[in-house]
Amino acid sequence: MSEPSRATQHFRFDQILRLMPATFAIIAAAFIAISSAARAQSYDQLKGWCYGDATDDQTIEGCNAVIRANKESKADLASAYANLGFAYGNERQYDKAIASCDSAIAIDPKIASAYINRGIAYEAQGQHERAIKDYDLAIGLKPRDANIYNNRGLAYAAMGQYRRAIQDYDEALRLDFNFARAFYNRGIAKQKVGDREGAEMDLHTARQLDPQVGN
Repeated sequence: MSEPSRATQHFRFDQILRLMPATFAIIAAAFIAISSAARAQSYDQLKGWCYGDATDDQTIEGCNAVIRANKESKADLASAYANLGFAYGNERQYDKAIASCDSAIAIDPKIASAYINRGIAYEAQGQHERAIKDYDLAIGLKPRDANIYNNRGLAYAAMGQYRRAIQDYDEALRLDFNFARAFYNRGIAKQKVGDREGAEMDLHTARQLDPQVGN
C-alpha cells in the first residue's frame, strides 16, 4: 500500500473518532496504534531480509521494499541495490542483477560489492572482458579480498588466458592460503598449461581443505 493510501486511511479513522462515543474512540485509537506498529514491524522485517541472512526470494522482496520506502541513507540504499543484484544473480536473472548493480554504483561509485556482483553476472553471460573490468574496479576498492582475485582468475581462464589466471590465483592464495577453491582453480589452470606436477599438488591440497571442492 502506498503512502498516500495510508494517509487516507488514517484520515477516515480520525473522522470516525469524532463521531464515536469516548469508549469506542479509545478502542479505535488503540487499533490505529497497533496497525501503525504492525506496519513498522513489517518494514523492519523486510529490511532485515534485505541486509541480513535470508533466502534469495526474501532478499529480493526485502530490498525492493527498502528501495521503495526510500527511508535509508544513500550508502544503505546503495547496499540494498547491491544485495538485490546478488540475489537476482543467484536466481540467474542476470539482466536484473546488472541493472540493480548499475543503480547501486550510480548512488555510490565506491561500493565494491556492486562491482563484484555485476562482474559475476557478466561472467555468467559470457561477457568476460566486462567482468574483468568490474573485478579490476573492485580490487582497487578492496585489494585484500581473495575472492575477487579468484573471480578474476576464472574470467581470464574462460578466455583461455591460463597463465594470467594463475597469477590471480597466486594472489588469492597469498591472501588466504586455506582457500580451497583457489587451489582447485589453479590446479585446473596448471593442467591447461602443461604443469602436471603443479596441477596434482594443487588439486590434492584443494581436496584436503574441502573434499567437496570441484563437485
